[in-house]
Amino acid sequence: MPNRHALNTTAINETTAVPAIPSFVDTQDTPFRLESRQQDGTLLNFLPDWWDASWREEVNIPPTLTFSYDGTDTKSDDFVFPNEIWIYRADNTTVQEKFTITNLEEVEDEGYFKRVTCRGLLYQWSHEVITFSEQVGATIDATLGTWMALQTQTPTIHAFGIDAAIAHAIRNTRVENKTILEALNDLQRTIGGFFFVNASRTLEWHRTIGQGIGHIISLKKNATFIKKTSDYSALATRIIA
Repeated sequence: MPNRHALNTTAINETTAVPAIPSFVDTQDTPFRLESRQQDGTLLNFLPDWWDASWREEVNIPPTLTFSYDGTDTKSDDFVFPNEIWIYRADNTTVQEKFTITNLEEVEDEGYFKRVTCRGLLYQWSHEVITFSEQVGATIDATLGTWMALQTQTPTIHAFGIDAAIAHAIRNTRVENKTILEALNDLQRTIGGFFFVNASRTLEWHRTIGQGIGHIISLKKNATFIKKTSDYSALATRIIA
């Protein structure tokens, strides 16, 4: 499989911390770089030879990342749940997004490759079940704290980026045998706004769309640039009838 995204990673510090900037990065050939990591953040491998990638984000839905990789490369052995894919801009040490591997398709078509599908960290809450929880006259902030205390997966998700008008709003809630993500969507429908989990595993919930959310990034074979389009025409953060 040809190296479609030449990237010298020899100077990257292979630790669980965010890698240092490589001594040379060709941002024309690879606008993004990927890494495979364990759920606790332990670095497994750098993934310089990905291709045909698509990164999709929508309001109040876990983002999706898909990409292809040479199936004969031993790095592709890392593509199993619950390992993660971390994505960086090629010339930056800040993680843009973290994704959990959710699906793997093995394809034999003029060669052997793997098609990987990942979901954003918010997806973790689709596997966290609230057996029963009832909150009467509680703030949304307090209710979220009760729900998040029920998390069983590690690292957990925290809530420190919630708009004050949302966090302090009073709501009565009753949840029985639902995931945290389902309960969160039910709660969101009572007050509006949009939420997501950032790369620091922090839930953010804002009243307006003044963030870079609601876009699709697609990188096809031998891509040398990105065209980004955002469309908010169908967005409604709150509807009152």
